Amino acid sequence: SPFQWEVGIANAVVGGLGLLSLKASRQFRTAVVIGFSIWLWGDAVGHVYQMVAAGNFAPGNAGPWFWTDVVGPAVLIFFHIANRK
Repeated sequence: SPFQWEVGIANAVVGGLGLLSLKASRQFRTAVVIGFSIWLWGDAVGHVYQMVAAGNFAPGNAGPWFWTDVVGPAVLIFFHIANRK
């Protein structure tokens, strides 16, 4: 579907930014971490809304994708801060 294509492109962009971050400045890596965190935490808010408003506790909404959206950015921020130079 067009939606799946768009999500796939967004994922490819994040992957590309991650690869570029290997040799990039700290400021670039910080921007990538911020953008990724806003995206995934925004998705998590949408999942919570669906759980509360629609009672949607299906695995595709309240399962692994939700927890990846919550924990992923936190782990990325932790490692970014721990890797200060």
